[in-house]
Parts: sequence; structure tokens; C-alpha cells
Amino acid sequence: MRFSNLRNALLAALTVWGCSQRDDALRPDSPLYQFTQGQAVQTTTTVTVHSAANNFSSSVGTKAINSTGTIVSSPGTLDASGDNTIYWNVAFSGGPTGWVSGVFLAPSSGGTPGTDRYVSPTGSSSNSGTQSSPWSLQWAFDPTNTTLQAGDVVWLLPGTYGPDIDFTADKSGAAGNPIVYRQHSSGHAIVDGRIRVHGNYLTFWGFEVMQSDPLTHDAADWYDVESYGHDLKYINLVIHDASKSGIIVYWPTGPTEIYGCVIYNNGLDNNLRAKLEHDGDRTDRRERHL
Repeated sequence: MRFSNLRNALLAALTVWGCSQRDDALRPDSPLYQFTQGQAVQTTTTVTVHSAANNFSSSVGTKAINSTGTIVSSPGTLDASGDNTIYWNVAFSGGPTGWVSGVFLAPSSGGTPGTDRYVSPTGSSSNSGTQSSPWSLQWAFDPTNTTLQAGDVVWLLPGTYGPDIDFTADKSGAAGNPIVYRQHSSGHAIVDGRIRVHGNYLTFWGFEVMQSDPLTHDAADWYDVESYGHDLKYINLVIHDASKSGIIVYWPTGPTEIYGCVIYNNGLDNNLRAKLEHDGDRTDRRERHL
């Protein structure tokens, strides 16, 4: 049995913030980041680039999802007469330079743009990794997959990757060129099981990790995410219903960033670890996770 009072309190808090259990609103795809001058950013959807920090100002162009640019100045400017969000002046690669709402911006994964790869719940290691012939998720984590290179983006197509799968992410990117595992815009991707991350220079972005049967894994100490490598980023994940903590970071030898995640309803009656544990002193716990 779970701590029902703790669970109800967490769900009540999520409801106050406009969230509900297993609802898309739990996935904060575009948190209001605070950027610094010169910081690399990228768009989280197709955006209009404005001539001024105002939603009603004229357009100087549009940029597609994952377009990259650099913050021209900081702090941002509040559009008090428009959509009431913070606008940032961004110099986009290939132009233009203009103002974009921070709702549609996130820190860039950095590095040289790579190739888009795709995985699906029914994918296979024998497939080519294209959208019409996707890999399995475990094959995209496998270091023997030499097609996947540093700088590539692995898009998780909609569906449930599971149930109850013990995934091991041993593949590594490179300094300045991480491999990014990210939910595809076509729908909700759920990893049902756990992910043990032994690789380095990896980014996990915008999907859900949970355990449909956490009681089964209590004795085996299953966390939703177990982080062993270095130079790892966990961005905008929804992490819940683990038998232990939602995420644990083991003695990283380099920076580990956890940003914008919703972590809730983890731990059993004899385990009060509801959110995050870390055994090292180099974890960047930027306080934008629950």
C-alpha cells in the first residue's frame, strides 16, 4: 500500500497548479526558463519572431521547432499589454533576430545538429531508425548501435514502452554533441519500467517514466531513473509511481542537470523517498521540479 495521504496531498498540489494525474498538463513542455546573455536556446514549437517584446507587434519571420539561436540580452521583457509572458531577444542561426515568448524557448541541447532517429513501442533493432521504420528504444540505448552518432536526436513516437521493462542506456554522446532522447510532437510517450543510465553526454527530454506495478520491484530497489554517468540532462520529464525514489543520481564524475521535471507519487509505505536522491555533490538541482 502507498501513503494515501501523501499521494492525495501531491495530487491536490498538482491540481492547484492546473495539473491532474496522467494528464497532458503534467508535462510542462515549455517552462518559463530564465536565460542569460549569450546562452544558446532552441524553439520547442514553430514560433513567430516579433519586432518587439509584444505579442501584437509585427512579425519579422517564423522559425520551425528546434531552431537554434542565442539570447541577445538578459533579463527578458514582460509583455504586460499582450500575452503577459516574458519575451526574449534571440539572434537565430540564419536569421532573423527578434523577440520570442519564453513559453516557446528552452536551453539548447548544444553541439552540432545531427540526424533525426526514431523509436516506437513496436520498433526493432533490424529497422533503419527512420520514422517509417523505427528502432526499439533499447536498441537506441545500445552502445553497439553504430548508426546512432553523437549529436543525433532520438524521437520517441507515441505509445507505451513496456510494460515493466528494465532499460539500460549505455550509449554515449560526446562533449558538445549529446545524444538527445525526446518525445515526438505527435503524441504522448510513456516508458513503463526503469531507465538505468550508464552512458555520458545524454539528454532525456519531455516524456513520462513510471512503473505500472511498483510493488513487484520494491525488493529489487527499482527507481524510475537511475543516473550513473556524467554530463547528463533530464528536462521536462514526468516521473512517478516508482517503488523507490523517482530519480537517483550516483556519484557523477561530471555535471548532472535536472530541470523542469514533475516528480510525484513515488515510494512505498516503508520508503519515504518521494522525489530525488543524489550520492554526489555535483548534481545541478535547479529548482524547477516538484
